[in-house]
Amino acid sequence: MLKLAFLLATFFFSSSNNTVLLAPSMMFGELPGPVGPSDSLPAFPEAEGWGSFALRTCRSLPVVVHRVTNTNNSGSGSFRTALNAVNSSNFDIIVFTTGGSVALQSSLEPPTFANCWYVAGQTAPGGGFAYNGPGSATLIRLREQDNFVFRYLRGRVGISLADNGGQACGACSPFRHTGSGGSTDIMVDHNSFSWGLDGNGGLWRTNTTNPLTQRQTYSRNMAYEGFVNHAAGFNFGGRQSLLAGRFVRRISVVQNLFAHNNGRNPNCSAGAPAIGVSEGGCEYVNNVVYNWGKEMGAVYQPSVHDWVNNYMKSGPNGVGREYRVLIWENSNPATPYADDHSLYVSGNWKNGSLLVNQWTGMLQNDTDFSDLSTAQFQRLTRMPVHSLHPITELTADSAFLDVLADVGANARLACDAASWIDARDAADARIIADVQDGTGGFILDETEVGGFPTLAAGTPCADADTDGMPDAFETMCVGDATSLTVGGDISGDGYLNIEEYINGTNANGVDLNWIDNAGNEDGFLIDRDTGSGFARYDTVATDITTFFDVSGIPGYIYQVRSYNTNDSSVVAGPVTIACR
Repeated sequence: MLKLAFLLATFFFSSSNNTVLLAPSMMFGELPGPVGPSDSLPAFPEAEGWGSFALRTCRSLPVVVHRVTNTNNSGSGSFRTALNAVNSSNFDIIVFTTGGSVALQSSLEPPTFANCWYVAGQTAPGGGFAYNGPGSATLIRLREQDNFVFRYLRGRVGISLADNGGQACGACSPFRHTGSGGSTDIMVDHNSFSWGLDGNGGLWRTNTTNPLTQRQTYSRNMAYEGFVNHAAGFNFGGRQSLLAGRFVRRISVVQNLFAHNNGRNPNCSAGAPAIGVSEGGCEYVNNVVYNWGKEMGAVYQPSVHDWVNNYMKSGPNGVGREYRVLIWENSNPATPYADDHSLYVSGNWKNGSLLVNQWTGMLQNDTDFSDLSTAQFQRLTRMPVHSLHPITELTADSAFLDVLADVGANARLACDAASWIDARDAADARIIADVQDGTGGFILDETEVGGFPTLAAGTPCADADTDGMPDAFETMCVGDATSLTVGGDISGDGYLNIEEYINGTNANGVDLNWIDNAGNEDGFLIDRDTGSGFARYDTVATDITTFFDVSGIPGYIYQVRSYNTNDSSVVAGPVTIACR
C-alpha cells in the first residue's frame, strides 16, 4: 500500500520563500499589526541598489491611504491634494481610482521634510495616470524628503503649453529632487519622464552642509526627448561652484532607458576620490542609451563612477559623435580640479558589440573632446555595493532586450493583484520602436510627435470600505471585502497588507513541496481546484517532491497523492492558498 505524501506549500513571491506546513483547508489568519521595521526588507520585492531600503523606517507608523479620484489640478480627490497631505507622522500611501492626465497649473510640491510615503501609480485603472504641463515649471519639485517610493507614473512637461516656447523656464523637469541637504533612502521606479528642459529627472543639491544626499535608486525609468535647446536625460549631483556633488553618495542608476537626449544620459557627479571610494558615488548598471548628440553621459565635478554592462546605440543625431561616451563638462585640462575622477568601467557595449577597449571615449574634456582616460582616472575594482540587495546584473546585450521589454510606466495592477495588465501608452511605445529600429530624433515641440497621449479613465476597482485595497483582493485573501486591515500583515513576512496589493505580490505563482513517504511510487498526481472542483492538473515522476504552478494564485486549492500501477495513496491536503 502506498503511504501518504506529506504536503507543504511554499509561497513563491519575489521577496522570500516562506515554507509552512498547512493543515487541510487551512487559511492564514491575520497577524496583529503593524509589524516592526525590518532592515532586510526591500521597499518592494524587486527593489535593488542603494535605495532598496526606502521604507525600512515606515512600516511601524500608522498607515494612511490617500485616494486620487479625479484628474483635477487641485481640490478634493486630486493628485495635488494627496501629495500635500503626506507627513512624517504616518506611512502615507497614494492610490488611484482613475486613469487619465492632469494638466497642472503649477508645480506639485509635497511638504518639505515629509518622509515615509509611497505613490503607487500602478493602481490607476484604464490607461494609467499622467501629470502634464504647464511647461513653465518643474512638475514635481521635492525638497529634503526621505524614505519614499515613486512608481508607474508619467510626467511630461511640454513646450507648447508655455509662453515663448518654454524659454521662460531654465530648468523644467518632470521630476526633480533639489535642496540644501538630506534626501535619503529613495526608490524611483518604472516611470516615464519626457519633454523637459535641462533634464527629465534626477536630483540636484544646492549646498555643502550635512546631512548627505544618499542611498537612492532610479530603476526602469524612461527619460526621453528633452527639448533640443537643452535636451538632457537625468542630472545627479550638485552646484558646481561649491563642488556640492561631494555630498551626494551611493546613487544606483539601473535598467533605465534614455533616448533622443542631446546629452547627460545621465550626468552623475557624486562622491569624490579625495573623500574615498568606499564612501560611494554613482553606479550606472544595465542602462540603455539611444541617439545622443553632444555626448552620451556627463560629469561636472571630480566624482566616483562605476559604468558596468550598459548598452549604447548611436542614432541619427549623433553622426560623427558616436565616440563621445562620458564628457567632463566645463573642464579645462590646463586648470584641473584639486582631485581627479575615479572611474571603473566593465562590460559596456556600443552599437552591437562589446567595446574592445572599455576606456575609449570614457572620459573627455568638453573643449576639444580629447581623451582624458589616463591611468590617474582608472580604478580596477568596484566601489562598495549594497550588501543585501545588490543589482542583479545582466550582460549588456541581455540588458538591452530586458530593458526594452520592461521599462517605464508600462503596466497596471488587476483588482485582485493576481496579474499585471499592459498599460504602455502611445508615446512610450513609439520610443521603444525608435530604439529597436534606429529611427526618430530630437524634437523642438511635443506636437511634432503627436502631443500628449490620451489616457482612458478606466473603471475603478470596487472598494466597499474605501481603504485602498479592492474588494477582489480582500475577498481573495480573507473571504470578504471589508475585514482585511491596511496596516496588518496577513503573511507575517513584514510587508503590510496594502503593500501586498500595491506591489502585486499575488502574481508570482505557488510552489508545492511534499515529503515522500511511499518508497515504491511511480510518481505523484497533482490536483487543483480553481473554483469548479478538483481536476487533474499535472503528474510528476518518482522521487520528485516539488512542483511550481506558475499560474497559481491565492484561492486555488491543491492536493497531492502518490501512485503506482496497482494503487494510489490517500490524498495529502487539501491546502488552500491564502493571500501570500
